[in-house]
Formats: sequence, structure tokens, C-alpha cells
Amino acid sequence: MTDFAQFIADSRAALLDRQARLTQELDELAAEMAAIDAYEQAKRQRLGPAHPAKSSGRYPHPHDGTLSVPQAGREFLGLSESGSWLALKRGDIPAIKIGRFRRVPVAEMRQKLEERRAAE
Repeated sequence: MTDFAQFIADSRAALLDRQARLTQELDELAAEMAAIDAYEQAKRQRLGPAHPAKSSGRYPHPHDGTLSVPQAGREFLGLSESGSWLALKRGDIPAIKIGRFRRVPVAEMRQKLEERRAAE
């Protein structure tokens, strides 16, 4: 066999070996990804969605966190962003100041709306 023919044979063998190793690595990565997907799916089933869907009740938020002023105005009162800030100024939306931000506690907003509804 000539040197060139030997070079081609060696190169082909090296490429086939590399292809086999890469195929094996690819299969291992696919198995790891499947395991991660299964873990994430089990975690989602256990913990629920990362961003809970809006409830079908009277008020849209199932949690008692805080909202931005425009979010609270839009979701509780159907106001635009500027209307929400005006309602905050009038005292229709309760808010707390956190740093330079105003946040609306959902529980206080619900309570305020319930009091107004009871007064009607």
C-alpha cells in the first residue's frame, strides 16, 4: 500500500471512530435532556405553573402579593395607566412605597373593593 493510500485508510478509520464517539455523546445528551424534561414536568405538576392563570372569581389574582399601580388599576378597576395613577392620587387605590416604586398590596385592594361594595 502506498503512503497516500495508508493515509486515506487511517483518516477514514479516525473519522469513523470520531463519528462513533460523537454519536454516543449525542445519545448520552439526549438521555440527560429527557431526564431533565421529566424532572421539570414532575416539578411543574408538584408546584403548579410558574405564573398562575387568572382565577375565574371576581378578582383576578389568586395570590396575595403586590401589583404595580397600572396593573392593579387595569385588573381591579378597568382603568388605563394614567387613570390608575390618578386613582392612586385620589386615594382609590391603596399603595405602599418600596424604594422609588409604588406597589399595590392585592389583599388591601380586595378589602377596599369589598368595603365599597358593602357600602352600596
